[in-house]
Amino acid sequence: MEQLKLEDPLTYTFLKPNKKAYLYFPKEKDQYIGEGKKLMRLFFDGPVTITQFEKEEYEKFEKQLIDSGDEQKHLQDKQVWTKSNKMRFLQASGWKYNVAINNISQHNDWRKSSLPIKLDDEIIQFLQSGILYLHGRDNRNRPIMVLNAYKIDTKKMSEDSLIKGVSFFLEVVVNNMLLPGQIENWVIILDFNQMGLFSFPVMSFKKMIGFLQSNYRARMYKLYCVNTPNSIWVPWKAVQIFLEENTIQKVNFSKQNTPTDLFKHCNKSQVEAKFGGSAADLKEFSWPPKVIQGETCAEGENESDFLITVEEYKKKYQNKELQGCEICQEYIK
Repeated sequence: MEQLKLEDPLTYTFLKPNKKAYLYFPKEKDQYIGEGKKLMRLFFDGPVTITQFEKEEYEKFEKQLIDSGDEQKHLQDKQVWTKSNKMRFLQASGWKYNVAINNISQHNDWRKSSLPIKLDDEIIQFLQSGILYLHGRDNRNRPIMVLNAYKIDTKKMSEDSLIKGVSFFLEVVVNNMLLPGQIENWVIILDFNQMGLFSFPVMSFKKMIGFLQSNYRARMYKLYCVNTPNSIWVPWKAVQIFLEENTIQKVNFSKQNTPTDLFKHCNKSQVEAKFGGSAADLKEFSWPPKVIQGETCAEGENESDFLITVEEYKKKYQNKELQGCEICQEYIK
């Protein structure tokens, strides 16, 4: 691959999901969890089912945006501020309109100062550090990321460099590895490697998690914290204060190296051996990332239980039921 091509996060098309991923359409029970103000939506785009509560809250939010002038002030870029993206920010803000508007404003500031982003030596240093890397997909093709907290060292890499590297990394993921209405989330394995209380980079970690929470709303499916020492609860409480309730609910802690709940929705071939999987542990962290081959179904699953047929996909397309989805051209011929 030419280095020039790799400079743009939009061009990592070799990371696109396989064709079978286009045959998955989440049932309503898999599109969101909970109800009312406790509702946590996982899918926002494509042919999703919007609840009555969401519809009413969104309409009230839209009215406030127009009446206050915030629609004109903060939401002029219609390519960014689609209905689904506004819903992401509204939900992540606890359905609090003023909080959502403030978060939208801050997100706009970040976009203006940071995007578009291009690969440079500073970002390459981050991508090859092993702090954050990709490794496989789960049973619904959600990308799996590994975040090594113990590798964060602000003496070697500044917080701004960390955020810049994470920005590029996630822009690659969002623009190449997800499918609207079909794959909208990711899974993170966070390895603390039994690090001690005083070696935990609380401020840097808080800044990174806050950045993820603020600019990639409703994208995390699960966060599995492994190899967590007893002392982790002190810094975790300091970080937790700044996290939204939706984020906290997705966190799972384990003192062991194996996030057992992960394998309820992931095949072991997609996970490194050090986390209980069957894939070889990565020793070097090169860029661009490699696609992990192998089965993605969880143990005991059958693809026919959750994938439609190509014929059914083609019929959905003909009936205009795939609006908002990325179309698999091969299936509609």
